Amino acid sequence: MKTLMISVCAALVACACAAEDAPKPAAAPVAPAAPAAAPAAAKLVDPDAANRARARRARADLRRPRSGASARVKVSPFGKLKDGTEVKLFRLHGAGGLILDVSDYGGRLVRCYAPDKFGNLADVTLGWNTPGEYEELGFSMGTLIGRYGNRIADGKFTLDRASAMALSKLFITPESELEDKKISDVLPDTFWSTNFWLYWQTMFAFQTWSSALEMKRYLCRYVHHIDGLPDFSALRFTKFNQYESLILPLVKYLESHGVRIEYGMDVKNVVIDTVGDKKIARQIVYVKDGKEQTIDLIEDDLVFITNGCCTDSTCYGDQTHAPDLSGLRDGKGESWDMWKAIAAQAKHGEFGNPDAFCDN
Repeated sequence: MKTLMISVCAALVACACAAEDAPKPAAAPVAPAAPAAAPAAAKLVDPDAANRARARRARADLRRPRSGASARVKVSPFGKLKDGTEVKLFRLHGAGGLILDVSDYGGRLVRCYAPDKFGNLADVTLGWNTPGEYEELGFSMGTLIGRYGNRIADGKFTLDRASAMALSKLFITPESELEDKKISDVLPDTFWSTNFWLYWQTMFAFQTWSSALEMKRYLCRYVHHIDGLPDFSALRFTKFNQYESLILPLVKYLESHGVRIEYGMDVKNVVIDTVGDKKIARQIVYVKDGKEQTIDLIEDDLVFITNGCCTDSTCYGDQTHAPDLSGLRDGKGESWDMWKAIAAQAKHGEFGNPDAFCDN
């Protein structure tokens, strides 16, 4: 069975560094009194001295005998903010010698002492030594908690009666009655000024001219989360970013099972035959390295098609360059063009109407 997957991937590689203890200098023999001192030379500063000193204190703290669970958390002053607010530092001891210093100013991870294979502790995090430095130099560095803790207290919808009734009607309207209709055709003008619409279009990238049928499907799919939109409690997040949590593990799993993933392929069409009441994909037409090529399909092959995409023809910019939009055209794009080529093969519109979704 042949499998074709097209993807664009990006990877982020993070690095951490650790400081190690330097050996203590040997004691020098006592010398007789020296003559008057010469002018002082420039003072040499060891940038790692503070790190080594903290590591030594952490090791000594780790070796100190303890009794009871309460001894595993130590609270000490960390300093003050500009307005005089006192900040505390909480030291937590974990299994294997791990030590964490966490402040109550944003729940920041200030230090993390981790033992190496020889049992030597070293701080493996980037951080500041005082709350004032976090306040001025690294406002978000190491923070676990934002101003609202990722929630907005007492969040409420501002839905007027007409908008609420129109949403309820849309929820129960049969899909057959919503074809070729825009959201603006089924919802009142007052709806666009509600924070419900602000939350909804921000979450799902809807516009007033988007499909009313698509809006209904999203309402039905996420109706059980609607009450959690005002305070964002309905949001769910992966442990890491979505690429590392979802895409990368899937790619690694497929590759480990013999799947070959091809990149840089622009699929132009899937040739489909109608045999009785079945639709059978016969050939994939694609362009790679500027050359049009084909893949002939057999009975056991499976073809999965994404027909259209709201991020098709996405353009990227950076900190110093705006995205180049000169090549964009309404209704044009790789996935839309492929869908149009497939739809052109239909005899009774069975492959859908892409122009209803992408053409202005």
